[in-house]
Amino acid sequence: MDKTFDVLYKTRLFKTSSEETLYETLRRHGVYVQSACGGTGRCGKCRIRVQGTLSEPDDTEKSILGEGELERGIRLACRAKARGDLRILEIDSLESDAFALSEPFSASERQRIEGCESRIQLLERTWPEETEAASDMEWLFQDLGQEAPRSSLFIEDLSPVLAASLSRKLPDLLRFPRFTEIRLDGQLRGFLTEAEALNPHYYIAVDIGTTTLTLFLLDTNGKWKGGLTAKNPQIPFGTDVIARINHARTPGGLEELRTRLTTKIDGMIQEVKDTQRISAERILCVGLVGNTCMQQLFWGILPERLGERPFRAFTTETLSSNAIEAGFYALEAHTPVVFLPSVAGYVGSDALAGALWCELDRQQSPYLLVDIGTNGEMMLNRGNEVFCCSTAAGPALEGMNISHGMPGVEGAITGVDTAENGEIRYTVIGDGPPKGLCGSGLISLIAWLLQQRVLKPGGAFEKPESLANPPKDLWRDERGQVRWRIRGDEVFLDQRDVRQFQLAKGAIRCGIDILLENAGMRPEDLAGVFLSGSFGNALDRRAAVATGLLPPIDPSKITCVGNAACKGLSLWLACRQSTERLENLRKRMRSVRLEGHPEFSDLFGRSMRLGEFT
Repeated sequence: MDKTFDVLYKTRLFKTSSEETLYETLRRHGVYVQSACGGTGRCGKCRIRVQGTLSEPDDTEKSILGEGELERGIRLACRAKARGDLRILEIDSLESDAFALSEPFSASERQRIEGCESRIQLLERTWPEETEAASDMEWLFQDLGQEAPRSSLFIEDLSPVLAASLSRKLPDLLRFPRFTEIRLDGQLRGFLTEAEALNPHYYIAVDIGTTTLTLFLLDTNGKWKGGLTAKNPQIPFGTDVIARINHARTPGGLEELRTRLTTKIDGMIQEVKDTQRISAERILCVGLVGNTCMQQLFWGILPERLGERPFRAFTTETLSSNAIEAGFYALEAHTPVVFLPSVAGYVGSDALAGALWCELDRQQSPYLLVDIGTNGEMMLNRGNEVFCCSTAAGPALEGMNISHGMPGVEGAITGVDTAENGEIRYTVIGDGPPKGLCGSGLISLIAWLLQQRVLKPGGAFEKPESLANPPKDLWRDERGQVRWRIRGDEVFLDQRDVRQFQLAKGAIRCGIDILLENAGMRPEDLAGVFLSGSFGNALDRRAAVATGLLPPIDPSKITCVGNAACKGLSLWLACRQSTERLENLRKRMRSVRLEGHPEFSDLFGRSMRLGEFT
């Protein structure tokens, strides 16, 4: 029989039932406990400390927590159910807010984006002393070369919301003899008073990753003014696109996914506005990129065809509207919101923007672009063609599904090397004690453990008792599981974490090898490799090769380009000529279906091995 109990968390009192998990109860009341598996008990991220009577821990909880944590009152919120009134003493981790980004563009990159022809035109206008027009608005439209019926504010290149906004602006403009007309790609976007024309205007670029959201703010000259990063708020419904497609099929699921995403981005826009002290009318356009599934979820399109063969999207075209349709209330209602086009079912606009940034359309020699993310994408130019593919790499290389994974913020380990005394040395953001591993730190640590023969090529830890001089940080926990200790018993790497890395690494390497095969090339034929991802320039190139994530190639040929997708989108927003380049690139793309390779399963299995393989 279903019973109801009280749950006290801080000063808030909730009601829960004996059939509802505490994870569900907390989320229902707006307390979003971190979870990388959607509350299915696989990730172990939703640890809470509880006082009161709970359901008995099942085998899943016991395998993740162990006796020590259970004795201290620690439970998994997604498994525990109330059997009486409860008090939640502590939640291990809540979904994170947005973090500020540092300048992502190098000096040479700034020159590329700031030196191009702008999309913006500012035209100074003067009110006539006399006119036969019946109204100021009618004169304005006639001077624009348009004809406006007196019964309507709508003209051909103005949406109704923009026309209404401009009409509200007229009284302010009439106070001054001159005003400025602002156009974006030749289309009228607004009018400015003389004082307003002196203020800078801005674009916003947003990369919607399956795991991570990234926002750049640029002025209309292409200068970077600030940025934010945050976790994709859809993660609780699954860390991969298939899980989210399945949730979108449930009643109300599609709208729930869309609303969570647009609300989060809207909040990030408001935060960057507040930080930079920018009013809404000074933001002229929002551009977005992401994989094809993220594009369709953003616009409220059910992406069910992406979840079944032949994995085809409803559309891969540019989708655009205005801020009110997008759910961005931090902007003026008429602000254009443009989601760039995709290439194929799982090769999205983020890949296309990355190829634009890395100039695969202009490279004379073959270059490989690898975008490391949950949905890993690879592109390889050869002559007039650009071969591309995508792989389900999972979120491990973005710090998710790892026991102590985290984004690249303060406390994250970004790299590993050997100190003078021969022991391991960690590079930590902020130079404080390590709190966890971001993607670059995970790659670097596994490469170091492999080099020290603590990890076997198959991915298993060596047993401490089998080594003559086992490292002091190689130990067994209370359940007998081998772990690598990073900071006491609080931060560690375990066997499951290594397996998550192998799955991600195997998917990416398998995609690279099949792409090279389709292009009739070998690794030594490459002039270089562009490595894109949220780790920026922190990734150890030698570690990427040593683990086998990348094929054997001279590390000096590897260039870390940071978030190439968001940089490419920024270029597209700021530079008029980028529109034609992007469309030409899209026409040259040749999508390669990995699952169609006759030896895909065998190649994937071999690709999971650490180090180079044959």
